[in-house]
Amino acid sequence: MISKNTICLWCDGTALDAAKFYAETLPDSAVGAVHRAPGAASEGFRPIARDEVGVPLYESFDEAKLGFTREGISFRESPGEKWWVKGDFGSNTRHYEFRDDALFRVTLSTKAA
Repeated sequence: MISKNTICLWCDGTALDAAKFYAETLPDSAVGAVHRAPGAASEGFRPIARDEVGVPLYESFDEAKLGFTREGISFRESPGEKWWVKGDFGSNTRHYEFRDDALFRVTLSTKAA
């Protein structure tokens, strides 16, 4: 028996097109449920000022690593490229994402109890 796989695609605005392409290309494939991530102002989200964030905002990958090291915060980083740094802050993880070595996005994830 061939096992069935569920694939999750994460793309910047093109995930549905990519999913349809793969479903048309791979035999016995189909696009199932589509779940859209929130994020646009039209969806009730708004940009916030740096002083509202409540977490340090590092301008570069190296600055984030230096800040974590200086504060004694354990962290993981993307292998090979200066793409992301994840810091362990007890009850949550802060994920700093960089593009062209400039801060692109900060996300916070809460650890399960």
